[in-house]
Amino acid sequence: MKKKLMRIIKMATIFSIIGIFLQAFLFNIVFALAPTNGQDLDNVLISLDLEGTSLLKVFKQIEANSQYKFVYDKKEIPLKNSTTIHAKDTPLNSVLMELAKQHNITFKRINKQIVVKKKYFIDKKGKGKIKGVVLDSRSKEPLIGANVIIKGTSMGAAANMNGEFVLPKIKAGNYILKISYVGYKEKEMKVTVVPNRVLELNIKLDWIAVEGDVVLVTAQAKGQLSAINEQLSADEIKNVVSKDRIRELPDANAAESV
Repeated sequence: MKKKLMRIIKMATIFSIIGIFLQAFLFNIVFALAPTNGQDLDNVLISLDLEGTSLLKVFKQIEANSQYKFVYDKKEIPLKNSTTIHAKDTPLNSVLMELAKQHNITFKRINKQIVVKKKYFIDKKGKGKIKGVVLDSRSKEPLIGANVIIKGTSMGAAANMNGEFVLPKIKAGNYILKISYVGYKEKEMKVTVVPNRVLELNIKLDWIAVEGDVVLVTAQAKGQLSAINEQLSADEIKNVVSKDRIRELPDANAAESV
């Protein structure tokens, strides 16, 4: 009886081992016959004839004519940017390379998804750069002459006629940007500057009601804007007043206007 029981256990063990090997063999066969996760991008042919179309619509049309889906951060990728692309039976990889050039973005295929990332610019001098635009939070109009200063330093810039500013040659590290404009709520924001990269910012300020006399802003802002930038970029402390500003002031001489 004992020998018979041992024989049954031995046979059961053998069959179990055979079953495990058989399962592994069948799994490998099924896996080999299964379709791959996405074709090579060079083997996918795309035809596009788009002029002045948003980048988002280009993505949608590629998705409609292929098995791929684009994955991206809406805040990072310029989906509304105007795009022109003409392609006839062109490899998808070539189409993506053209889009990358137009919008400074990168693409990476992961199975049936194409991940879109922002491309960072390289500063050959090895220091980071901060650039961006200052806008009214409601109207989205540029705030000409808005001050952008790195808190605790003498580094800063004034926004140009398009609300744009640039802070070049910034050492890598963490900073606090202080953004201010007459009639708007002052804003502070933490930023991190990375070596050999450009940090791009879209800054929006909120209008605040100013009680008292009405302030008239005239064309002197344009002339004073360059003066502000000259003052902020100077190695030594100095006050600069534009010639247009001097003409508009009632002071007896230029020294009184400083």
